[in-house]
Amino acid sequence: MIHFRSSALLLTLSSFLNSMAAAAHAIKWEKELAKLPTPLSDMSATYDEGTSNIYLIGGCDDPQGNSQLAPDLFVCLSITAKGHAFDPSTGKFESLPEAPRPRYRHSATNVHGRIWLIGGRTLDDTVIPEIDVYDTMTKSWSTIGSLPSDFQFSDHGSFYHQNYTYVVGGYMQSYAANDVTFRLSTEINEEEGLVTELMAPLADARGDVHAVIIDDYAYITGGYTHSDTKGGWCIPHSSTERYDLLANEWTTIDDLATGRADKALVALDGTIFAFGGETKDTAMCSGDTAEYTMALSDVEILEQPHLDSSTWHPAGESPSRVFRFSGAAYPPTDSIYTFGGQEFYSPTCECFATSDEITKYVDHDVEESGDDGSDSNTEESGAASRPFSIVAIAVTAVTAFALYH
Repeated sequence: MIHFRSSALLLTLSSFLNSMAAAAHAIKWEKELAKLPTPLSDMSATYDEGTSNIYLIGGCDDPQGNSQLAPDLFVCLSITAKGHAFDPSTGKFESLPEAPRPRYRHSATNVHGRIWLIGGRTLDDTVIPEIDVYDTMTKSWSTIGSLPSDFQFSDHGSFYHQNYTYVVGGYMQSYAANDVTFRLSTEINEEEGLVTELMAPLADARGDVHAVIIDDYAYITGGYTHSDTKGGWCIPHSSTERYDLLANEWTTIDDLATGRADKALVALDGTIFAFGGETKDTAMCSGDTAEYTMALSDVEILEQPHLDSSTWHPAGESPSRVFRFSGAAYPPTDSIYTFGGQEFYSPTCECFATSDEITKYVDHDVEESGDDGSDSNTEESGAASRPFSIVAIAVTAVTAFALYH
């Protein structure tokens, strides 16, 4: 049975009203005419400067997404080793050679034109130890080694900085969230193989996350933990942590206005964007997952995140009401693209179907352009408290469903 919750209504209306207090800048959104070659969720999306492409690799490619096998169990029944290079300037896709193995719920990091796939899970829900690398110039795959058992995770974040790939957070094989940060040298010696180094831990263990890097700082926010003392699967984290790469130190900074997991986290021009994600109706957090999880369509931004005084601001609504989707910045046009994801629970298929939608977000200066905000997908707000706003054409008043953790 579908239950429309008053808490969902209040949450959505609150985020809409908050967006009206945004600045006289906006980000226009538009649905791309191009569609994904196949509906996808839980894949990686990685921008490469050398080719000016965004690389989408792996993921859940079952059209039914996560199918309901039990009241509180949703499983993807098909994952892929396929990948595609998306050229935003033409809207076209190029198929890649298949990766050495299918995987989803992994992370990807660009190391000078070589995309490292780290962690994730197999179709039988086993965490993957092998690191597979795609060379965007030679268009070929290699496997550079396997992670030690202590560093095998899914649903984690990763980023590259000065000859190291860093991995942070995520779930162990048992779905216990972890607070681990470790790094891998990207200068691999054949005799030594992969060299891992344990770094400073997070303040909060968390999975269902992404991480972004800006200069010498990395950031992680939201996510779930298995620990009941920290909210468990009922209350996603709202906390944000900043990692000083030079000092090897995590610092807790401003909280998200709304705790969220399974969101897209993207950095563009020194600003961090948190798109959508999942939360729970805590008063009803038991029984059938479809009845107590809620999708979030709002967007929050964090400007100048290296400053202790920086705070998250609401930035309006996204038109893409999906979760478990991927996002990537496209610097040539100061754009952000989001891809796929899973849609609301459907009682017809008893599933969270995958999406093939692509959405583009572009910075739009209302004051300089003289635009009155009357475009179909933009709207000018009143106060000038921050330089970005995302305002969708329509705000759905009631959102009842999101995906399980």
